[in-house]
Amino acid sequence: MKEYWKRNLVLVVLGQFIIRVAQTFVFPYLPLFIAELGVDNTKQIALWAGTIASANFLGQSIFSPLWGSVADRYGKKMMLIRSVIAVGFFTILISFVTAPVQLLALRFLLGCFSGYNAAAITFIASETPEKELGYGLGWLQTGQQAGLLIGPAIGGVLTHFWGFRVSCLSAGLITLAICIPLFYTRETPTAAIGKDVKKKIRESFPRIRVWGKLGSFCTLLFFVIMITQFANKSIEPQLATYVSKIYRGSSLELMVAGVFMATAISHVVLAPLLGRYGDRNNHYRVLFWCLIGAGFTTLGQVLVKNIWQLILLRFVLGGFLAGILPSANALIGTNTPHQHRGTLFGLLASVNALGNFAGPICGGAIISLWDIDRGFFAVFAITGILFLAASFFVSRLTHAPEIRGIGSAH
Repeated sequence: MKEYWKRNLVLVVLGQFIIRVAQTFVFPYLPLFIAELGVDNTKQIALWAGTIASANFLGQSIFSPLWGSVADRYGKKMMLIRSVIAVGFFTILISFVTAPVQLLALRFLLGCFSGYNAAAITFIASETPEKELGYGLGWLQTGQQAGLLIGPAIGGVLTHFWGFRVSCLSAGLITLAICIPLFYTRETPTAAIGKDVKKKIRESFPRIRVWGKLGSFCTLLFFVIMITQFANKSIEPQLATYVSKIYRGSSLELMVAGVFMATAISHVVLAPLLGRYGDRNNHYRVLFWCLIGAGFTTLGQVLVKNIWQLILLRFVLGGFLAGILPSANALIGTNTPHQHRGTLFGLLASVNALGNFAGPICGGAIISLWDIDRGFFAVFAITGILFLAASFFVSRLTHAPEIRGIGSAH
């Protein structure tokens, strides 16, 4: 591990970066793509955008525990490659859709068979020395957000000149290319790898029982992560619609890209720094104050009057978001037996996906039921309060639990 963990980290972060670049060619412009598919009512576009964004995460929430358990048996490197192939294949298919319902179905299937982020977290958590875990996970978050920084800009140009379908096709092909560097990662051999395939699959399901042995610590922390993802994802699929409401210029796609990029810039800079600070000091402190900051910054977006105020607040929000998931993942990883990290991070990915699933569909439903002004006001207010509520739950986590004994039971 000492010899290879840095190379693994570089290659997996590179994969995270490239896949995020490719996937954000289109996602920030989802409401505009839906309009091109024939939906012309703003409220219906908001509802479709939320539902389609949620479909991906619904699939992840159903299948992530299985993939996490299989990772413990098959090997975590194989799960990385599997997820990349799935994302690339289904993204290419999306370029051929002709109706919103087809896009909905493909996004759901993509969620069922993809999950690169969860696979990457599991791999890094298992192959990185524990004293460097927050640092490694922070860099993983940086790779993701760096992709978010560049992807919307490239996607905005592709979409502006060649349309959404070319963007989707390009994203799928670029994603498949990620398999090449990932083949050069090296996984620490375990005794579990090499058993009969059917037996591995059968044995994956009982291992989910690890959840019941975690105690209140991980249960509460999982709940905090779900709240955080719900709050964050409630507004993301609707940002293009919100930008079109406050910006009346001729460069809408570029302004949408600017809003996403503002969040990513601060995220890229601060994620590894906050991860290292948590390793050296206290992950609880980072998680608590970042949740507080995210709550108040989200509430502040209710008051924006122009695009530049929104960009500024999204920039500040990105800095606070940079410390939330890496800190939470590091807290869970450092208190989990090594042999069960695939299972536990699979469960974590499922919880994460549930928040990601519920957030977009609820945000879209609120906006579609009310008028646009009141709908966005309500979504920003609710999500800001949820961030603050999550900080309260973190304040209850006063010390790490003793759960390393889980491994001895198996």
